[in-house]
Amino acid sequence: GGDYAELQVGPAPTQMQTFSLPKGSQKEWTEFFRGFTGNKAKLMDDNDYSEATGEIERHLPSSQETESMHAALSKISAIPVKQHNIIHNGSSWGALHMALVAKQGGDVGFADAEAFEISGLLFPFVGRDEREVRPWRELLSGGAFSKRSLSASPLSFMTRREWAELLSASKNVTWLRALHLGVHFAERGDTEKAMQLFSESIRLSPSAQAYRSLAVLSSDSSYATGNYTLAWRLAKGAAFEGADRLRSALASEIARFLNGRAASAGTPAEQKEWLERIHNLLLDVKSAPNAGEILANDNVLAAQTRARVQLSGELDAAIATLSSQCFPTYGSERAELIELWYDAHYRKAVMEEKAAGSSVDELSPVEKHRIRRNNAIPANIGCPYPDNTCTSYQRPGLH
Repeated sequence: GGDYAELQVGPAPTQMQTFSLPKGSQKEWTEFFRGFTGNKAKLMDDNDYSEATGEIERHLPSSQETESMHAALSKISAIPVKQHNIIHNGSSWGALHMALVAKQGGDVGFADAEAFEISGLLFPFVGRDEREVRPWRELLSGGAFSKRSLSASPLSFMTRREWAELLSASKNVTWLRALHLGVHFAERGDTEKAMQLFSESIRLSPSAQAYRSLAVLSSDSSYATGNYTLAWRLAKGAAFEGADRLRSALASEIARFLNGRAASAGTPAEQKEWLERIHNLLLDVKSAPNAGEILANDNVLAAQTRARVQLSGELDAAIATLSSQCFPTYGSERAELIELWYDAHYRKAVMEEKAAGSSVDELSPVEKHRIRRNNAIPANIGCPYPDNTCTSYQRPGLH
């Protein structure tokens, strides 16, 4: 079993166990969660799944328990809800969607509404997502983004057709409008149109987001690198609302891009060029306002480790990072970290042999095997889902 139960909801194409929900209708159900001690042999039977499901069914609530629970829940649900008893409201995104539906239905009062209510649940515009929703509410009610939104970093993006139509209909031609339309077309696979709109956004007012978008859509590494450089230059010293979030996300993406190019470089000279770019990025990041946050990012740490192993020779520092950091976002991609772990130890062994007077430049397969046996992969990078019980994960072929 896992460490938690995860419940998801969304449009049918993105989920399993789906059902239709006609307009204006409701669907209710009750879910039971209970712990039990089962027959492990039956639960783990790979040959007969019915053994596992049968063992589960044996521990399900009886019909009498189920009826009793439904009766209790029905009684509770019939009690009128008082405002001071509500511990959680709907999100601002729900309010925005209902405002959009209201406008499409010709309701002229939607623009002044501060909240929407449905089936007793309140969806206010004020809340945790208020900053992300605000620009879209402005577009919906006034047909344009405010000066405040135009001077801040966009924190959310919409790709549904209805929002693209509102953007296209807006007579306020701004960099943010062009950026959002570019994202819309990029999500639909129209790369050429998207890049035209990102270029238009830059012409109206250069932004890190537009340069970054051009970099992401480009298949030319040099072109992408140039645009990433311009994006970082604008983001690094930015002081607008959301600037720290922008810097962190952008630095993480650039680090991952450079790290990937260094790992796949065709020649030593090409690899060195990419590694030097990683080195230069790290130097520049150190003077960013939120440098500490950025330098602790998984992608930045991984790129830094590669540069230490394969460029500067800071092997002990690289080994210390690989044996202590969690890298929670790497998941099944930990093979990259494992390869860096072994590469660092191989290079350290060569350096030690040279210090002892040897002229060796390359270890033999037997020597590498011994190094792998003597330097086991740390549990923190050796498991796709690290915890206290997963200590034996090994990448196939490394031993």
